[in-house]
Amino acid sequence: MAGSLGGTRLSIVRLLQRAGEGSVESLANHLGLATATVRRHLDILQRDRLVSYVEVRKSAGRPEYSFSLTEAGHEALPKAYDRLLSLLLQEISRLGRGSLDGKDGAQIAPLLFQRMAHRLAESYSPSDGDSIEDRLTVLSRVLDEGGFSPEVQLGGGSAVLLVHNCPFRSVAREIDQVCLFDQEFISALLGIPANKTRSISRGDSSCCYHLEL
Repeated sequence: MAGSLGGTRLSIVRLLQRAGEGSVESLANHLGLATATVRRHLDILQRDRLVSYVEVRKSAGRPEYSFSLTEAGHEALPKAYDRLLSLLLQEISRLGRGSLDGKDGAQIAPLLFQRMAHRLAESYSPSDGDSIEDRLTVLSRVLDEGGFSPEVQLGGGSAVLLVHNCPFRSVAREIDQVCLFDQEFISALLGIPANKTRSISRGDSSCCYHLEL
């Protein structure tokens, strides 16, 4: 669990999550530690089944290994399945009589996630007079507090929003409509479309949204 990780091992897990994979040397460089120290921490993470590795073939010299998170490793980072369930049940309780008439399950699920996202965005949304930069600041704070590990890259009248951790990972990998919740929330809070180009639920190391400011 996330609470059992701390210090260097937590930093290693977060680095592997963002990069997708890494060698002992690259991890040591990022952390400013000796490779022997990083190897000891990786041994413990492998013992706990949070990290796995594959050999990277080289033409000469000692073999190298590339480390990555196992599914248990991903799940050890912050998750919020209880929050998702709470929001979903609240939205269901607000449904009026006949509001789902004629809709099947494939239509009801995205409708509920969209409604959840817009309702939540309204509770955080800055005033209409705030700039897009102000809204991005609020969004980044809210996503960080929610355990999404966001990163915003600005430039040339556009922005890229990277979400490195999915608090709903295992559910989203089974039911991709869950991803509508994040995308709709981002769009609603910013007031602009969020164009999703990468997704953790599809096996990418992070979700990526392109925003035209």
